Amino acid sequence: MNLGKLQIVGHTRKEEIYHDEKSDALYIDTSPFTGNKLSAVLIKKSKVIETLNVTTIESDLNEQYV
Repeated sequence: MNLGKLQIVGHTRKEEIYHDEKSDALYIDTSPFTGNKLSAVLIKKSKVIETLNVTTIESDLNEQYV
C-alpha cells in the first residue's frame, strides 16, 4: 500500500536493505538476531541520505539462539 510518503518497515527480514518502489516502503530488518547484520538509514524529507550496517558479532548473540 502506497501512503504517498516513504514508509520504514522492520520485522520483515531481508538479507539487505530493500526498497519496494511500488509501495514506497524501505525494509531495514537485516536479521542481526540470526547473525547477519544490524542496519539503519538516515532519512531527510522522505529520501535516504545514508545507510549504515554493522555485522553481527557472534559472541553478542544469546547462545540459545545460535
